[in-house]
Amino acid sequence: MPKKNQSNYGGNVKLQSSLGSRILQGLTEAEISQLLDSLFAVLSDEQRQTSFVQLEADTQTTLIQIIAPSQTGEQAKTTERQATSLAKLAQTWSELWREWNEIITEASQEEGKYIVQEESWEEPYFDDCALVEDLEAVAQKMKPLVKTAFENGFSNDDGFAASLLSAESEISNGIPDWMEIANGIHLEGATILEWEWLLVQSQGQNGFKLAQKIREWDEEFYHTSLDDDAVTDFFSNLLDVEKKLIFDGMTANREVQEWKHDLENTHSSWHIVYMELMQQFATPEIYLNNLRATISQEWQNGLPVIKDLLAKQEYRESLTVIQETLDGEQCDFVRSAKKGAIAKNQI
Repeated sequence: MPKKNQSNYGGNVKLQSSLGSRILQGLTEAEISQLLDSLFAVLSDEQRQTSFVQLEADTQTTLIQIIAPSQTGEQAKTTERQATSLAKLAQTWSELWREWNEIITEASQEEGKYIVQEESWEEPYFDDCALVEDLEAVAQKMKPLVKTAFENGFSNDDGFAASLLSAESEISNGIPDWMEIANGIHLEGATILEWEWLLVQSQGQNGFKLAQKIREWDEEFYHTSLDDDAVTDFFSNLLDVEKKLIFDGMTANREVQEWKHDLENTHSSWHIVYMELMQQFATPEIYLNNLRATISQEWQNGLPVIKDLLAKQEYRESLTVIQETLDGEQCDFVRSAKKGAIAKNQI
């Protein structure tokens, strides 16, 4: 579990009425930067050490890294990454969460920036695409801080899932009843997935628990979803030991109602994840049998099955699969034609 807020990293502690706080309030950042340059230029090494001893250990370490950076290439890169104190990172994390929450609050306003009316004679609409862009911009800034924030308990926030559930409610209740969130809040999700994975690990759970948790969001969320490619990429990049546990968990639950539909639906990200894991951990025969079962949904899945049967010289069976594949292709063509006709009629 992440640590509780530590007073050193809370970022909300009121500044004492000290000389430093008065300087912070009375000067600009540029002026403070000039002041520090002047002070450090005249302080001796002994005076610096005497000053540093009065500071927190992490602050001392960070200052030393900033003042005397390593000169070697790889060490310099490491120093550059580390030359930020935990207190500063905590402050940045808190500011980003505040920015995230301000976006949600703005989105729930009946006359906020996300309510758009392009022409005076047109009805206004909720610009969910702009909302997603703004949330993603904040999430991208959060991503490099996720691990540090989690491990050091920078905040008591309940995490992204609770925030997004609350956001759905706030936005739905805030905008006019007749207005829809047409496209949904469709997030890329890499930052969210990384946070949830850290949370699951801290609870002593494995990768399948994470998969269950993310899949359950499909039932809990009404407007919010994560990008399918982000989900498949995240699980594909886990360690093999975790991927094996996920595969075993999915296989054990493939007939359970909550999983059955997703694992048999070729358009589901969970089916894609499962098939990739099956290709890695199951026998070729099991993998090909599962591909064959989905030919009616995805006719291209018949191609590797046909290739395998021809290699085995099982020509009679290959003809059957060829027919299944042709039937699947025809069905796919009909579905595409229907979609095209519907789209044309809607224009």
